[in-house]
Amino acid sequence: LVVDDNRTNRRILEGLLTSWGMKVTLTAGGEQALECLAAAGGHDGPFQLILTDMHMPKMDGFGLVDEIRRSGGTPAATIMMLTSAGYRGDAARCAELGIAAYLLKPVRQTELRDAIEHALGARRQKREAPMITGNSLRQEHGEQRSLHVLLAEDNEVNQKLAARLLEKRGHAVTVVANGVEALSALERRAYDLVLMDVQMPGMDGIEATIELRRREERGGGRQPIVAMTAFAMKGDRERCLAAGMDGYLAKPIRAHELDDVLDRYVARKAAAPEGHQSPEPNGASSEGGIDIDELLERVGGDPDFLAELIDVFHRDYPQQLREIGQAVASGDAESLAQRSHALKGALSALSAIDAENKAAALESMGRAGNLTGAERAYGDLNEELSRTIASLVSLRETAARRGAFTRMQLPD
Repeated sequence: LVVDDNRTNRRILEGLLTSWGMKVTLTAGGEQALECLAAAGGHDGPFQLILTDMHMPKMDGFGLVDEIRRSGGTPAATIMMLTSAGYRGDAARCAELGIAAYLLKPVRQTELRDAIEHALGARRQKREAPMITGNSLRQEHGEQRSLHVLLAEDNEVNQKLAARLLEKRGHAVTVVANGVEALSALERRAYDLVLMDVQMPGMDGIEATIELRRREERGGGRQPIVAMTAFAMKGDRERCLAAGMDGYLAKPIRAHELDDVLDRYVARKAAAPEGHQSPEPNGASSEGGIDIDELLERVGGDPDFLAELIDVFHRDYPQQLREIGQAVASGDAESLAQRSHALKGALSALSAIDAENKAAALESMGRAGNLTGAERAYGDLNEELSRTIASLVSLRETAARRGAFTRMQLPD
């Protein structure tokens, strides 16, 4: 049983689960899910697995699980919680409710399948098992999913915090204090990823990246670099990307945002041939703000499935955008947060990173109850969505011409 108010997410989960031989029922919210659970006892039998979104209108994921536990229904069901935004205390609440897995969306195929296999395996063997998280799965897979990360950061507190976050996730970290030291370290070896602070004394992250890209023009190769900056101002992301950086993290670093970045590079390391550097997510494998490699991985390279998802989004997003505009015009912060979150979820499922960030900014304004600048942010989202739609349509047409994609293939 899949419970998610976002139609694109439901369809992605249905496609994956069906391809793994599962019989799938889709529901758009907690109340509909409870009706399906009640009816299942009468004909098809109880559900064995429930995948529920956390953030849904009317009844959220916790409310649904509370109701299932209170009613005593489906005692044999394994319940897994999916969320696009993790908050302090969520994992502890999941553990209290006996939820088998707590995963951040968008969930990669391999991560979801591993989590399901672990959870159902523990159920079959009637053994107690710790709650499954993305972090626990990464630790279990060990070296294949371990990155060598160069951290360029001048602030000692930030150094220790970022290094600790990376090491807890099983990654090896080398720390340098400025751009000059970063370039020196990169002369000695390549890294799976560089996390580069933008503001550093001597040579800052922008200068270091420009110099590295200049050297690469002569020597070849491309070192993945993700910017870190405490100044999340308009145009700041564009400035980092224009310098040759491949991604962007706002400081203070949030664990779930860091995990999103790390997961992309872990997947590329696992997919790359031995001895080859994986392509960067937001460089050659990105088009029009869309992480194409990630999107193709999500649909299993199936052009028909990709086309269907794009069509679903193309039908849904105009109404979602209108509702966000209405919330901004009326000053309705709660509605703005809800509508922006829904659109953000669909954009995240389609790996439309730039537009997703624009929607996330509006969601944050709504949750904070401060709509200062919301009108301009809505205009930015509208503009970015135009670019996103054009890229998705182009990708859809390429899929139709080419047939099945292979992983890491790019459109013409």
